[in-house]
Amino acid sequence: MTTTSPNQNIPTSSLPINNFPDQSSSDVFQSLTVNTLIELKNSLEYSRLKNEKNEEKKEPGFAKLPSHRQQMILNASAPSPYTNPATVPTEFFASVLAEKSAFKAKLLIDHKLNSANVKRFKISPALAASIWIADLISDDITPSNLSIWFFPERSHTESKESNLEKGLWMLDGKHIRADIPLLSKTTVYVPDGVMDAYFMVFNFRALCQLLFGQDCELSVFLTEWLDHMFNNRELYIIQQEDDKTFLAQVLQCIYQSTHLYLDS
Repeated sequence: MTTTSPNQNIPTSSLPINNFPDQSSSDVFQSLTVNTLIELKNSLEYSRLKNEKNEEKKEPGFAKLPSHRQQMILNASAPSPYTNPATVPTEFFASVLAEKSAFKAKLLIDHKLNSANVKRFKISPALAASIWIADLISDDITPSNLSIWFFPERSHTESKESNLEKGLWMLDGKHIRADIPLLSKTTVYVPDGVMDAYFMVFNFRALCQLLFGQDCELSVFLTEWLDHMFNNRELYIIQQEDDKTFLAQVLQCIYQSTHLYLDS
């Protein structure tokens, strides 16, 4: 009986020992080093692409917003006759959303407002942060986010500042004691005179025009209020003298209407 070697049926050329080229040790080392470097490069490239993809997910911008916030922005940016939403946000709002930080968003908004000749108003850091993440809607109690109560003339920001207890008293004509403990850290600005209120609406409109477009529906709404306040300023003065909460009630009406519109 003939015995067969385990390697008898395997071609000699397929054995590893015979496949190894006849090279000096230095050539072998060089070949292995090149292969190792190639593998290392590929590994680093894979890691870089993976990190870039992860960072891209964290990047700010309109496309990264939740769908309901995207739709809110497009609805508010609708062109006349305001029956259909816009297809894209305004160039300015898109650039604000694409900023890397709320601080940079604030600088951009302040610069644009100044360029639009709104020089006596500077946006607060909290408001800038809300706009940067498109968190514009306030709840029913707390003046927050895109609120007309945060748009005073710069020269009045100290003299017209009050805590929420006074603010809510002015809004409703009475104290809302149950709400004060929850909201006492919030700051609002309450107008003392008709021109204080007028410029709060003016500044509010200026920002809405930047965010949603010069001819957006909110701009039309706020312009009508500005015209009414200016044309009837003597009546507003008389009403404010009779009821110190009158101007605050007017601003509260604008505030609520604005947020109902944005939330619709």
